[in-house]
Amino acid sequence: MTGIVSLAQIIVNDLSSYGAEYSAVPELFLAELDSRRIIVVPVSVETRLISRTQIERVYKIEIGVVQKAKDSELDKLIEFVEQLATDLLKRKFGNTTCLSVLFDPLYSAEDMRERNQFTSVISLSLKEIC
Repeated sequence: MTGIVSLAQIIVNDLSSYGAEYSAVPELFLAELDSRRIIVVPVSVETRLISRTQIERVYKIEIGVVQKAKDSELDKLIEFVEQLATDLLKRKFGNTTCLSVLFDPLYSAEDMRERNQFTSVISLSLKEIC
């Protein structure tokens, strides 16, 4: 069995080339954003009995992508998060497999307008059978 915190750490290690970091309670301040930040956050675990001897766990992990940005950079940033999410799909992390990705939001128009900050959240669903 993979615990959700361990799973989040495995994903952080996998995304280390992007400088990913783990946070159970992410808090960002625009003044601290000197480069792109990728933050991995454990969200939830659903456990179901699928037979008399097996259980299924579905883990939800969110990956936040935050960066100071101008409107002219928006298309490239959207392409970056879409590619990052696609690269994670079907991948194995510990005993789990990434079955789906959801952008919620793809990016925050409000953050772009008010703070010149690109904020995107990639929600991963990872499944494990034990």
